[in-house]
Amino acid sequence: MKKFIFKLETVLKVKIRAEELKKEALRAAEQLAAEATQELAACEEKARLAQADYQKRLEGRLQPQLLLEYQRYGAFLNGEIQRAATVLQEANQKVTTARESLITATKERKALEKLKEKAYQDYLQKELREENKFLDELGTGRYLRRENNS
Repeated sequence: MKKFIFKLETVLKVKIRAEELKKEALRAAEQLAAEATQELAACEEKARLAQADYQKRLEGRLQPQLLLEYQRYGAFLNGEIQRAATVLQEANQKVTTARESLITATKERKALEKLKEKAYQDYLQKELREENKFLDELGTGRYLRRENNS
């Protein structure tokens, strides 16, 4: 009985490795998205605290210079929030792209694994047929010897 050999085994190994690399890329993209989310939350928290401080200072005497400083700082913080939101959006796009790439790689790997399983089943069927043929010939030979001896 000869050993089962899948002709596309190397291709399957390459597909498995490609899938592993795409999983790593997805994890990295998800990590970047998580960091971008934290950065956006931190910027929004700074803006909220600055707004609360501004409201608290307005309760006292009105100072034009202070108003101007808070207005500039608020504009700066809004710019930071917009930048962080853009970074988050780009990170989410990278996650989506990496996920789609991983899905494609997984489908390719599964297709090859199905081919391998089908080839293995065909191999088993062929081996069974050959074994049955051998046993039939063996039985026929015994029958003929017994008939000749009788």
